[in-house]
Amino acid sequence: GAHTVLTFLDEPDAPASPVQGAAVSPDGQWVAFVAPSDTVHGAMWLVSTTGGDARVLSNLSGVNYVFSWSPDSTHILYAGGPAATDTPILGGPLWLMNVHGQNNRPFLNPFIFGWGFEPVWSPNGQWIALTGYDEGQDFGCAQKDPRPDPETCEFEGTGIYMENIVTREMRRLARGIRPTWSPDGLMLAFLSNEGSGPEIWVIQADGTGLRQVTAIGQFQYFQPVWVPVGR
Repeated sequence: GAHTVLTFLDEPDAPASPVQGAAVSPDGQWVAFVAPSDTVHGAMWLVSTTGGDARVLSNLSGVNYVFSWSPDSTHILYAGGPAATDTPILGGPLWLMNVHGQNNRPFLNPFIFGWGFEPVWSPNGQWIALTGYDEGQDFGCAQKDPRPDPETCEFEGTGIYMENIVTREMRRLARGIRPTWSPDGLMLAFLSNEGSGPEIWVIQADGTGLRQVTAIGQFQYFQPVWVPVGR
């Protein structure tokens, strides 16, 4: 029940914007979050888990959000490119920076941002799996009035993608949403309504072995989670 105040931001000249998106590094040493700096509405900040040493890593542009750290605690996955960039954002909202706030670069995948989808790291830290726009199709939840039920529209025009953070190789694996890696990094589980309705499916990371796992027969809003054998 103990808690630690890591930082208290009091920047009188900073633009008004909430502090959000705190993510703890896997080694337990750092917390990354987005908050105003003295020049922009959103900046990437870093503070140690002992507190008292918050500092700005990089000023950001657009809508910002911190998703997660790489498994080796060396990189941060986030939305919102670097501020005052002279080049257009080529890869949509997903970006990567190292723990020093350097080498900011966009991903190439068509990640769907703003609908609660979370990109996920492979256990070896080499790949990102995510829910993206399926090529040539419209996302079922976007730009409709009245707004549709997200429990059904999320499956329209969405696919499961992977991107290698080093080689930039991108794979489209299957139709579906909300991928999650197996502990050995060889498979992904995800939700798809390709059968009679939304069910759990699995696929090998190389794109083979697609198969339906459950047959619940009625919609259940859930996120697949891998559990060790015997638990």
